[in-house]
Amino acid sequence: MRYSELQLKDVVNVNNGQKVGTVVDLIISNEGKIDALVIERSIWGKIYRTLGGKNSTIVPYSNVTSIGADIIFINLE
Repeated sequence: MRYSELQLKDVVNVNNGQKVGTVVDLIISNEGKIDALVIERSIWGKIYRTLGGKNSTIVPYSNVTSIGADIIFINLE
């Protein structure tokens, strides 16, 4: 799967069904594996970040439970 495809998917918390945000970046290990997803937490996130704010969170890849056609499910407790 390409990074550009991940960016198009909504990220949803499996514990409560709420949308967390969208993928804006990846953290890659020295071995070339995905260590974490950087999730933008709101629709206004890009504008907020442009103005100097921080509206993202890092989710370890081990918290990803599944990746579907339109949604990435993550486990946030």
